[in-house]
Amino acid sequence: RCSDVVLAVSEWDRRKIIELEGLPEERVQVFRNGIPSFPDQRSDVRAQLEAQNAALIGAIGRLDPVKGYDDLIRAVGLLKRDGRVIRCVIAGVGPDQGRLQELIGELDLADEVRLLGLREDIADLLRALDVAVLSSHSEGAPLAVIEYMAAAAPIVATNVGGVPELIDDGVHGLLVAPSDPSRLAAGIGRLLDDRELARRLGAAAQARQRAELDLDVTVKRLEAL
Repeated sequence: RCSDVVLAVSEWDRRKIIELEGLPEERVQVFRNGIPSFPDQRSDVRAQLEAQNAALIGAIGRLDPVKGYDDLIRAVGLLKRDGRVIRCVIAGVGPDQGRLQELIGELDLADEVRLLGLREDIADLLRALDVAVLSSHSEGAPLAVIEYMAAAAPIVATNVGGVPELIDDGVHGLLVAPSDPSRLAAGIGRLLDDRELARRLGAAAQARQRAELDLDVTVKRLEAL
């Protein structure tokens, strides 16, 4: 409350801060997250993930109920039911790990879904994905999506919080309703079937990340402020 300027990572967060804290609108500015560019060196992780002959989808982030990974797992079950050969990997740790592992077993998806735990090769992992997924129920400006963008990964994300400020639907990725495994599966299936669309969305997302959400851009904006 003593600050001259308060920074919010999205317009959605800015409105929440003004509403909840009662701060003057002019004191709260949107200041988006930025990440360093990914290194150029690459390694192929598809063989390690046993996905040479399967469609590979994935997500990164802490294993927490708000991330909606149960919806993603159920979406994989729907895609499997439709006859797709698919692998889904989720990188991260968190309190929901046990529940998610149980759900994988209940749905008989042990061959299709793998919880990878912590990974040091996120850039390579994301570059290997045919589709990167954000299934969250609530978000501000998720770093996971910005990392997907940096890797030029085709994105399917839930239309929550500040996500639409990062991803224009049909331009940088596909947005779907949250808490709806069938719509999540439909979005994933669309990008698996239309690889030219997937490539175009991934390229546009990467271009936006480099222009607006790169760490150097963020530092210059902070210096100017």
